[in-house]
Amino acid sequence: MQKKILLRRFLHSKQFMFGLALVLLLVFIAVFADQLAPLDPNEYHTADRLVPPQGFSNGMKGYILGTDSMGRDILSRMIVGAKSSMQVAVLGTMLSLVSGVVLGIIAGYRGGWLDVIIMRFTEVSMCVPTMTLGVVVMAIFGTSIFNLLLVMVISFWMSFARVCRNEVVSIRDREFIQASRALGATNTHIMFTQILPNVTTSLLIVCSNCFGSVILVESCLSYLYLASSFQLHPGAI
Repeated sequence: MQKKILLRRFLHSKQFMFGLALVLLLVFIAVFADQLAPLDPNEYHTADRLVPPQGFSNGMKGYILGTDSMGRDILSRMIVGAKSSMQVAVLGTMLSLVSGVVLGIIAGYRGGWLDVIIMRFTEVSMCVPTMTLGVVVMAIFGTSIFNLLLVMVISFWMSFARVCRNEVVSIRDREFIQASRALGATNTHIMFTQILPNVTTSLLIVCSNCFGSVILVESCLSYLYLASSFQLHPGAI
């Protein structure tokens, strides 16, 4: 009943519907980027360098948002770049989520010295600046998707671990958990089938923040020519 009431409130909220429509539009553009891009994002037009935005004066075949210093269509590069950024953000967020949740739920449920070690390691990891780590890793090991995702996971798993651990600590001694132990349920079963579903709300909030942060870091590294995308060649962003 509460879920139905909450869903009804969301559907009657103008702010929520506007945000949902905007998100769906961005996802649609990212998924069908290759079909929506009016021109080849990597095609050079040296005669049309730094063309100002033309709008729709020449239709979809014109330079709607203009061209860059090499004559490449900016709108096409933005559309294809959205697809690349979305792919990196989804993979980076999911990998950070999995690694952080596993460590966080183990630390919160087991407690003791294991909790202390994992949380101290988490706090130390949070002291490393994300951009510094990204520049060092990409400069030493090269601009590859694997290295980029490695930077994202190392930079963002701590938030998931801390939130998950704190939620687990508040749940692990409740009556339904004690009943499961009395019935002989294993620790793995309790952690991932009874405790984990009760912390998903907090994890979704962290996911939304992490998603935007991953895109921001990837954009900064691309600006420094230290990250390549899936569709655009290295240094093309």
